[in-house]
Amino acid sequence: FYIAGWLVETEGREKGKDFQIYAGKNRINQDVCIVYDPRGNQFYAVPETGKTVYLNGELLMKPAVIRTEDRIACGEEIYEFVAFCRGKKRWK
Repeated sequence: FYIAGWLVETEGREKGKDFQIYAGKNRINQDVCIVYDPRGNQFYAVPETGKTVYLNGELLMKPAVIRTEDRIACGEEIYEFVAFCRGKKRWK
């Protein structure tokens, strides 16, 4: 498994903690997960059951493409996304 990106908690109980993102579904907490599709070289924020989730201040109702510096808010936690795999940069 190769790392594809990170989600960094910028506000909340675990401020400064990073979550490594790999190919496939990556659950961050019970309320949100990040999916990395290696074929399309795209990342998606996917709302799960539970708290209300916001992507860049907008309510996240369905899976949405995310890019570096996008912010995901869930309860008191705010995360910033950083992509390693992007554009032509991807693992072979």
